[in-house]
Amino acid sequence: MITLSKRLQAVADLVKPVSTMADIGCDHGFMSIYLIQSNRCEHVIAMDVNEGPLLRAKEHILEHALQNQIETRLSDGGKALQLLDLGKERVQKPEAQGVIMAGMGGRLMTKILQDSKAVFGQMEQWILQPQSEPSLVRKTIRDLGFTIEEENMVLEDGKYYGMLRAVPRSLALEETQNDSCPFHQEVLDQYGMYLIQSGNPCFLDFLQYQINQTKQILENLQGQHSERTLVAKENLQEKLQLFIRLQEFTKKNDN
Repeated sequence: MITLSKRLQAVADLVKPVSTMADIGCDHGFMSIYLIQSNRCEHVIAMDVNEGPLLRAKEHILEHALQNQIETRLSDGGKALQLLDLGKERVQKPEAQGVIMAGMGGRLMTKILQDSKAVFGQMEQWILQPQSEPSLVRKTIRDLGFTIEEENMVLEDGKYYGMLRAVPRSLALEETQNDSCPFHQEVLDQYGMYLIQSGNPCFLDFLQYQINQTKQILENLQGQHSERTLVAKENLQEKLQLFIRLQEFTKKNDN
């Protein structure tokens, strides 16, 4: 079986078994190959906006003799995904039951979701690993009628990576979880309600890293008293207190 990086393995572990997954921004195709080899799905549509990555993916797919289960498509985001007509009533369903997007910026990710929301909105799961702007991604998930079901975080090569699985919204579940978490929605969107509530060990390490970094910056600003510096210190103190509160709450849920 193909070996994934720590980050991509954590992304793949979030996938619930389905018949077909779409791998958008497939790059070298390793994720698509792993999904088949691990029996998480029977078919993968590997997609990329550039021909170069698709050619590399095709080569790797052929090396593993999976060309009958993985097809490649040149696609701007999810625009090459189709809605299929099913039955006499011509009910339309997407040809893939789920999508993976990993290793791209959060703003691009949300644009892809919004541009093809007619297709993505009928899927069973979105597996997302934004490299930036996680708050925008979480807000977009909510705006498009989905809710986050599970999140994880890993440390790879000195960088923290968060990833999540979103599913069609369950209002009762979402309301219960929000009621039990004493942080504003803005904080939950930035750091992740499930990471906070699950006591995720890597998330705790991430918070300690943020605390240490913030303290170091404050120490470097000692002795500076300009108006701009005083405002910066005040903002940093607020962030520091938030990180400490998040850490204390998360530790209570750490098993």
